[in-house]
Amino acid sequence: MQDEKWDNGPWNGYYDSIASTSNVATPGAVEFMNYAADNGVETFYITNREHDQLDLSVAQLQRLGFPNADKEHVQVCNESGSSDKTERRENILKDYEVVMYLGDNIGDFTEDFSRELGTVKRTELASDPKYKDLWGDKWIVLPNATYGNYVDSVWNNKKDLTEAEKVQAIKEILN
Repeated sequence: MQDEKWDNGPWNGYYDSIASTSNVATPGAVEFMNYAADNGVETFYITNREHDQLDLSVAQLQRLGFPNADKEHVQVCNESGSSDKTERRENILKDYEVVMYLGDNIGDFTEDFSRELGTVKRTELASDPKYKDLWGDKWIVLPNATYGNYVDSVWNNKKDLTEAEKVQAIKEILN
């Protein structure tokens, strides 16, 4: 960004918000995870938080009362920062049988649902017989109104659209 002023404010705000001790769990999440733990389920947390946020993430989960909140069970991005969760899922599968995946994004279940596919193709793929029987049984999608990155899929994750173009894309989907 030669000869341009960079405003790091929004990014710093993100870091400040995740470091806050005022964060609360999604209603029912702690209870559900503790119910699972009480019934012999070992929980792993696969997140796209950055590598240097591991200690913070563990501390937040512990403060909120989640089970298995330790460095073994919290899987953040590797040092390269890749958001692809495949390697982290495969590492868990080496030693554990996964009975269920919970996520707020279709990409939490498999990288086959790449954001670059766009909404229509991702929806078609979700209906594919290869995945159809996993929904609601082994794959559970939880709504997340906190940051709503699902909205970006409406405009195929294009970063250079104006607000008017985004509104138009939403209107087109709704028609």
